[in-house]
Parts: sequence; structure tokens; C-alpha cells
Amino acid sequence: MEVTIITNVTEKQDFSPHHQHTPSFFLSVFLFTPILFSFLALCRMTEVDMSGLGMSLTPTRNKEMDLGQFLYIDEVTAAYQRPTIHSNIMGFANPFTPSVWLMILASCLLVGIILCLVTMAHRKVVGSMSSRKNEGAYNENGDADDDEDNDDECEASPEVSASHILTQSLSWTLVTLLSTPLPIIHRGNSVRAVNGVWLLVSLVLGSIYRSNLLAMLILPSINLPFDNLQELARSHLPVCTNPTSMWYQGIVSSPTNTSLGGVKHLMVDGRGLYRHVPCTLEGFWRGVYVLMGPMTAISDMFHHSFSMTGKCSTYAMSERFFKNTPLGLLFPKGSKLKLKVDPIIVRLREAGILDHIYRGGVANATECLKHPSAALQTFKAQRPMDLRDFYGIFLIYAAGKINL
Repeated sequence: MEVTIITNVTEKQDFSPHHQHTPSFFLSVFLFTPILFSFLALCRMTEVDMSGLGMSLTPTRNKEMDLGQFLYIDEVTAAYQRPTIHSNIMGFANPFTPSVWLMILASCLLVGIILCLVTMAHRKVVGSMSSRKNEGAYNENGDADDDEDNDDECEASPEVSASHILTQSLSWTLVTLLSTPLPIIHRGNSVRAVNGVWLLVSLVLGSIYRSNLLAMLILPSINLPFDNLQELARSHLPVCTNPTSMWYQGIVSSPTNTSLGGVKHLMVDGRGLYRHVPCTLEGFWRGVYVLMGPMTAISDMFHHSFSMTGKCSTYAMSERFFKNTPLGLLFPKGSKLKLKVDPIIVRLREAGILDHIYRGGVANATECLKHPSAALQTFKAQRPMDLRDFYGIFLIYAAGKINL
């Protein structure tokens, strides 16, 4: 991208660019190592007139360089090895959200308690009515009636405790929701009314759950190591970045209880826990460390990787920080070339040419810059189900058999 920009700039002037390569300059830009100081050394030796890449102006560079008109407004992110997609063992719970599951559980408990109270009240009313009938029968005939009143008397027998009724009510409520029969006979219109309402609710919930279960079972899961700075701090993964960059200085100077300061102990800077981790391209592709840097550089890496392999092996976290960071060409202090280049950069930027050059330079990074969860949509339509998809359902079935 920058080569195309330099070419457009030089075409407007009467000079030709001569590229001065620093040692491992490619790695210094994309791995953000201290070798970037070699550009400063070349400026001190007056061997370069401007940088060939868009760079930010840090306090260290500001002492000896000037930032020209910005090429792009950049932001900082972190990239890491893309996790694999696998079967979701908790797929049986996906048809409802956690809040809905909690409401269903609370409804089971509430209906079970209501059913217990209604049953106890019915038994008490029927028991009192049976006692009055028995007293009337003894007074008139001198003997008890052995016909239909005996059933109500048995039903109102005090031998059945409240805890037993509560256990039966909660068990019936749960097994009805699971469409499992339970041999419990409920007497009384009030009790049957509560049962009928819960049977209707269970029918609706069961129909919705079963209709969505298959679609949720074939939907795989993906576990991201991190997707923001807080999760990165908890991941305990080493982070490689440029120790001379403004974001590194902001991280090491921030308090530990902040989002930026929380990752300072993960930085690979020759100190701390990860001082022996080598920051190499191979290590990044293998997932040895996390790469933190400007979005333009990371997008360029994704573009080259996808162009060569045809797949995305890394991802960038969705949270960005140090936004509105200007990237531009750096010039030595007092450079006359800056006065000639700045107007050209302004015209190229206002005409939309810079954006066109940038988008064309990272065209193949579009797929890799998508959130990893977006890949689940491609697997949802067609995916062979394996045994892991049924582990959760098998465990629930086995637990139900053991309880029964």
C-alpha cells in the first residue's frame, strides 16, 4: 500500500525514490521489535529523507522527526490464533436463553407449591365435610355409612403429611413438563384446574423446545481465548508489541486496575514473566503469543496470509483501543521535502485515492477480519452430527432413569 502511495507522490514531483532497507525492517514493522530504532539511526546519519511506511509519532520519534499529513486514522487491536469450531455439548440447553430456563424453573417451583396448598386445602375441606356427614349418620341411624363417604374420609386422612404432598406435587409438576407419566391421582375440581393450566403450559413449552432442539444441536460452538482487554488480561497469554509505540507506553504507565494496565504483566519486553518468549512470525502463526499493533498492519498480515493459504488461521479481537491514531510519513526535523509532500497527501486523501489504495491492499483480509462467531453461520445449514452432540441429552436421560 505504502509503495503505491510513494509512487503517487513521486509522480507529482521531479524526483525518484530510492528505497533504503533497514535490517529486518519487514519484521520490525509487523512484529514491532526494537529493530525499529534502525530507522532513527538512518535519520541521524541523514541517509533517509522520509519513512516508507505510515507510522505514528511517539514522544521518542518526536525528538528527531516530524509527522507529515496523516494517511489513515488507525486504531490498535490484538490478534491471536483462531480457535477451532467443535460440537457443543450443551446444545440441548440452547433452545432457551438462561433467563428463560430460570423462569421455567421458578414456574415449576411456584406451580408445585400452589398445587400442594390447593391439595391440602381441598383435603381439609373434604375432611370436615366428611366428619359432619358421619356425625349426622351416627345420630340418625346409630351406625356409620360405608358407601361413598369413605373415599372422602380416606382422602382426608391425617396420615398423609404436608411434606409428602409437597414432594408429590413438585414431582408431578416436573415430570409433566418432561412429558413423563407419573401415577398420581388428583381429586377435586380446584386441584384439577391447576393441573389443567400446567398441562397446557407444558404442552406449549415442550412443543417449542422440541421444534428448536435439532437446529440447536447442529450449531457448533467456538471458544475465543479473548475478545477484549479484560479477557486478554485473564488469558495469561504473552503479548508481543513494539516497546517504542505509544500504546505500549500507555499500557505500562496505566494503573493495574484499568483495562490497559491489566495486560502490562503479559508484555514481552525483556522483563517480567514472558521475557524469554521470542517474537517471531512463526510463533505468532502457531499461537505462541498474542500480537498487538495497529489495525492497518494486522490487516495487511491477514491479507498476505489468506492470499497464500486461502484460509484464516488468526483473528483480531473486536474491541479496539487507542482509536483516532494518525498514521503518516515521518520526516527528519526541518525537512524541506515535507513541505512538498504534504499538499500531495492532502489531495490524495480528499479525493478518496488513499482509501481506495488501502482497501485494495487488504482485499483478502475481509474474511479474516470477521468475528469468528460469524463462521458458525456457514456450519449451521449443513453439518454432520457426531456423538459429542448427544452427550448432554444422554446424561440427562441417564439421570432421569437413575432418579426413577
